[in-house]
Amino acid sequence: MKQILKYLFLWLVGGVIYIGMELAFRGRSHWTMFILGGVCFVALGLINEWIPWQMPLIKQMFLGMMIITYFELLTGCVVNIWRGWGIWDYSHMPGNILGQICPKFSLIWFWISGAGITLNMGIMMEEQKRQGCSIGKLKSEPGESWGNMKRTIINTIVGAGAGAIATGIFYNIAQNIR
Repeated sequence: MKQILKYLFLWLVGGVIYIGMELAFRGRSHWTMFILGGVCFVALGLINEWIPWQMPLIKQMFLGMMIITYFELLTGCVVNIWRGWGIWDYSHMPGNILGQICPKFSLIWFWISGAGITLNMGIMMEEQKRQGCSIGKLKSEPGESWGNMKRTIINTIVGAGAGAIATGIFYNIAQNIR
């Protein structure tokens, strides 16, 4: 039950932060962005549960960027292409894929991932403190119990994201050949 509440809390924080960023920079948002922001924030938090904390932050940020870009493409295909809600459209941006993702926003997600990962780490450390663990000696190294499963999960997410990006690139090339 504690884990469910923890992830629900992270999801709510991520949703509120993402909606706040959209309102600040675009002046509008959509309820689906609350869901997407929450899912992405939980995913950023899971990075340190699946892989060792010793991974350099820059690598974690790259992984976070790939995860967010993947979820952005997936969400965009559902809400913009399939449902036709027109929440965003990157078709005018260089290097866009299906008008749903583009290098400019992936770079933005890279930097936002750093903030999200750091915030998530702070939340996890506070939780460890409340449980009576010193920060230097956490109960268990995040990812320890996952063994090889963690790499499989991460590889699946990154592979699916890379596959989606490659598909979009080939789709754009095919459209330009015609």
